[in-house]
Amino acid sequence: VLVTGGAGFIGSNLVDRLLELGYRVRIFDNLATGSIRNAPLHHDRVEFVLGDIMSFEEVDKAMQHVEYVYHLAAMSKVLPSLKNPGMAKFCTEVNAIGTWNVLEAARLHKIKKVVYAASSTYYGRNPVPNTETDAPDFLTPYAASKYEGEIQMKMFNDLFGVPTVSLRFFMVYGPRQPSTGAYAIVTGVFAKQAGMNQPLTIEGSGNHTRDFIHVKDINEGLIVAQQSDISGEVINLGTGVDFSVKQVADLVSSNQVNVAERKNDLLATLADTCKMKKTLKYKPTKDFKIEMSKIAKETMAGQIYAQSWLTTEVQMSAPWVLPPRYEVRSRFGVAYVLLQQC
Repeated sequence: VLVTGGAGFIGSNLVDRLLELGYRVRIFDNLATGSIRNAPLHHDRVEFVLGDIMSFEEVDKAMQHVEYVYHLAAMSKVLPSLKNPGMAKFCTEVNAIGTWNVLEAARLHKIKKVVYAASSTYYGRNPVPNTETDAPDFLTPYAASKYEGEIQMKMFNDLFGVPTVSLRFFMVYGPRQPSTGAYAIVTGVFAKQAGMNQPLTIEGSGNHTRDFIHVKDINEGLIVAQQSDISGEVINLGTGVDFSVKQVADLVSSNQVNVAERKNDLLATLADTCKMKKTLKYKPTKDFKIEMSKIAKETMAGQIYAQSWLTTEVQMSAPWVLPPRYEVRSRFGVAYVLLQQC
């Protein structure tokens, strides 16, 4: 199995699950946004290939001796692409030409199926719930370029004999979710802010709603699609349940502050899941309230542990590096640092 973008948030979680199921996995990633730390390189059934989907030669080489392809690699910096025509062009090139390279290599290597990570940004401002037959409403270059990928998937399926399935992801959250920078999502941002004891920044009123789906549910849907006889289809991957940004914040912390609303932000996303249930015979199982509360607690616990570990390490190995206004003390044999009053 080849996973493009396999060192990223969703891709690395998918790799973990494929290994659990006994697959041999080849990760193909340029590490522009993914991290080598996400790749389980210690595993004897994992191979990492540093490469870029913009290079047909690199994609073609990576596809040797592969049976199935999960195409998750993409340029998804939505905000920069809205403000910079150069970034919009780059986004379009990566998501359109890169996808073409993946499909052409798949055709040459007679790949059994390509499963494509499409996007619910296709729906734009369409009324919810969003069904697969809705007309497109592109608000960003990213949305348009991801739909171009869908078109290519359908074309290679119908004309060139490459079995494909396109799955439109709704708002994905879970372990390794991005919490800073251009790829950050609200669940990751809130968890990180709570872990650092900062107020949660709610853009606008917080009444915008999203269909949040756990990354493990996404991965199960991807695998079901790969293992099925379905081809040439576009299917939503969402839960059919939505939560407002304010509701998400309330699950994490009561320490909240409202900031300016983001321009062109969608009011709502919500998947119609009928086709997913009937065609894929799949239904997500993760409860958002339970999982989001768990993530918030784990993030805060991890932050406390990290601070405690750093304090102990500094005291035991190099106490002289502490700034002058820090005093090292010990209580019950445990070292800690007290911030002195100035």
